[in-house]
Order: sequence, then C-alpha cells, then structure tokens
Amino acid sequence: SDLTGMSREDQSRELLSRLEEVLFASGSDLSQLVKLNVFAADAESVSALRQALATQLPETARPAVTYAIGQ
Repeated sequence: SDLTGMSREDQSRELLSRLEEVLFASGSDLSQLVKLNVFAADAESVSALRQALATQLPETARPAVTYAIGQ
C-alpha cells in the first residue's frame, strides 16, 4: 500500500511492521537484525525512524544502521 499522506512517524512504524512481517514469513524476527541501510528524503524522516526503531525493536536488538539522506 501507499505510504504517501502518512506522517513520518506513521510511515516509520508501518515500514518496521512490514519488515517484521517479511522476517516472520522467513522464520526470523526483528531481534535477529544485524544491519539496516536506510535511504531517507530528509533529516526529519531519519529522526522519525530512529524513534520508531527505539520503540519497536526488542530491547536486545540494536542493529547497526546506516542512513543516507537525499532527494
């Protein structure tokens, strides 16, 4: 589904939910994340995603995250 029209915070939560679904379907989960590469349109999007990661990832999951910001 389309994420346009959603707030950055809602987009971030939705993306993590989708990632969790894909991981679950392959027999894994968010606690197994080791590395994330994130391509964001702006710094505000990165901030929203960082907040979502902090609240949605299990306490034991702290993957390395690379952020690329640009148009």
